[in-house]
Amino acid sequence: MKKAAASVTRAAIANVRVVPKRYAMNFKLIDIPGGSTMSDDSPDVRIMCPSEQPLTLSIKYQTHMIVSGQTPRYAEVTFSSVLEFRWVEEEFEYFQFPEQRDHGYGLMEILDSMHKENMASRMQWKDRPGKRFGPALAESDVHHFRLAFPKYGCFDVIAVEVSIREIVE
Repeated sequence: MKKAAASVTRAAIANVRVVPKRYAMNFKLIDIPGGSTMSDDSPDVRIMCPSEQPLTLSIKYQTHMIVSGQTPRYAEVTFSSVLEFRWVEEEFEYFQFPEQRDHGYGLMEILDSMHKENMASRMQWKDRPGKRFGPALAESDVHHFRLAFPKYGCFDVIAVEVSIREIVE
């Protein structure tokens, strides 16, 4: 299996729905191979957590619809140093914070995350500005990512970093 540099378009932007202002959230779209997750409704999900190491969540998905005779193309989104994640099946999808209910089908970072704020405000270090996730972890290094798939569901991931790679088989 070879790694290849991702060649991604801005097609993911077309999948962002306009929501009423009362439900607006600040987010940025992150380019992913294929431009969105619309071509896969059953991604391969792996959770890895070696002894005394941070948890890693890896999601492999098909980047394009398969045309007869064509080889499938895949990409992988890997979240590292995961502090929390949740997945909700699309049929039962709900959002804990209504103002952050939008997703489209792709990868985004929610910039004004109520999930992240809720988590930080309940930690034992909640009274330490900028260090509410602990003395060794700057609050600005913690991010809320969302990755959604049609007919599958939505992942909300609180993690330190995300990496994306296209897979050439």
